[in-house]
Amino acid sequence: MVAKANAKAAGTQAEINLYPDAFHVFVGLPQLPESRAALAHARGVIKTVTET
Repeated sequence: MVAKANAKAAGTQAEINLYPDAFHVFVGLPQLPESRAALAHARGVIKTVTET
């Protein structure tokens, strides 16, 4: 993962989550369990990095 390595080399935190069985915009259908899990994870990350 070149992007992750580049981000870490720049001193930032990086996380890459792959969903190999998901279609391109699966998070656009929040009724799917995978979408709910991915969106909940994103909310958690955003909350963590924006708390001061």
